[in-house]
Amino acid sequence: MKRMFAGVAIVILFVLALAAGGYASAKSYQFTGVVKAVDSNSLTVEKSAKETWQFELTKDTVQPAPPGGSQCRQRD
Repeated sequence: MKRMFAGVAIVILFVLALAAGGYASAKSYQFTGVVKAVDSNSLTVEKSAKETWQFELTKDTVQPAPPGGSQCRQRD
């Protein structure tokens, strides 16, 4: 009985670890700064003089409309 309980506990822990890994792999960022460069697969944003971030653009990248209501479209 103890052996079966230990086996079930190990399986449950394994499934939980896989689920946690799946949530950790898909991250979403919202970042404010000056766009310094845009090319077909990346976007460079300068937050400050000391901090510059580069983001990878994929086919799943979504660009929301700015607060003014006009829509920006990504160039092909």
